[in-house]
Amino acid sequence: MRPKLLTGFEEDVYNGYLSYFTAYTNRNWDGMLKTFHPEITAVGTGIDEVKLSWEEIIEFYRREFEQAPEAMKYDITDVFVQKISSDSALLVLTCHMKYASLQQHFCVPNNRTTAIMKLSGGAWKLLHGHWSQPAEGQDIGESIPYKKLQENNKNLEQIVLARTQQIQDQNEKLEKLNNTKNHLFSIIAHDLRSPFNV
Repeated sequence: MRPKLLTGFEEDVYNGYLSYFTAYTNRNWDGMLKTFHPEITAVGTGIDEVKLSWEEIIEFYRREFEQAPEAMKYDITDVFVQKISSDSALLVLTCHMKYASLQQHFCVPNNRTTAIMKLSGGAWKLLHGHWSQPAEGQDIGESIPYKKLQENNKNLEQIVLARTQQIQDQNEKLEKLNNTKNHLFSIIAHDLRSPFNV
């Protein structure tokens, strides 16, 4: 599952986070709570998911477990660990996740976790977690899906040009039809006047 080799310190931090993540994805409530640091905080992906107390964290996870009660599948694609101090570290983990909610199945690509892990009682515990998904089409090195937006704009410009050309073609056809109609009416008018002039 791990995409690259980690040093001893990094491995310990990663394994601490993996203890949390395995319990979380398997919907193991008690196992997950054991991986939380007593001062845990979190920022989730929902609009109301900023939780700064133990009580808020419990409510946050309980709600999520109710909304998506089945075990999740995941594929870790990248992990980065940075030592902050002897008892704290930053971990960034990216993975693809599949989960079920209310009889529907969802796939969340490039789910990114940014976590602060802290030693507590000899084990690495989750002190802070922040979860996010990059926007669809967002590339590495982009704060927004810049290339995707450029591509979409280019496609829209091409659509506008094509439609403008269609309108111009239709206008030309209408003008020709109108000229033909006017010519026919002038012939008919001439023919209608001719007998009376004889």
